[in-house]
Amino acid sequence: MPSFAKDLRHISKVDKIWRLVDAKGEILGRVGNIVAHLLQGKHKPYYDRSVLCGDPVVVINARYVELTGRKWKTRVYKKHSGYPGGLNEFPAKELIKEKPEELIYETVRHMLPKNNLGTEMLGILRVYPEKEHLHENQQLVPVPPTGKDKRLTVEGILEQDEKEELWRRILVSVPPQGLNSIYSKRCKTK
Repeated sequence: MPSFAKDLRHISKVDKIWRLVDAKGEILGRVGNIVAHLLQGKHKPYYDRSVLCGDPVVVINARYVELTGRKWKTRVYKKHSGYPGGLNEFPAKELIKEKPEELIYETVRHMLPKNNLGTEMLGILRVYPEKEHLHENQQLVPVPPTGKDKRLTVEGILEQDEKEELWRRILVSVPPQGLNSIYSKRCKTK
């Protein structure tokens, strides 16, 4: 029995919506959660875990992200060169000064699948330490902060109009005979 994902491989070719996430004043874990959610495509109605159907994400103001509690002092990021004695440890307080985008990358990397698809998803993430970025031509759609305390949450990513627009794009991109073959295969298996 063919799987639904194999029939919908064209999903990864549907034009993507570039998303803009402003990390200024946001908590690092919440930013990572939202970005991983967008990169995986879980906010889309045609999400499939075996297809790269997520949107490219641009994160700005990575230098101004926040950590709760004592994590600025206690959280340590490790990197190994592969040679004996090549372990380097960086506290979060030092890493935010030198490479603030590494905090976002590491957080998101641990939230994505640990396979080749997760590596591809991380490849469409762009992180910038300040407000300036190189993606003005992509017509970025900002992810609005929602919720009680006006922080980023997963529920506020897509409005109903955007969902309808995504379905319209999919139906336009699928040839009519492709839809008939999908529906006929489903009907035969039942």
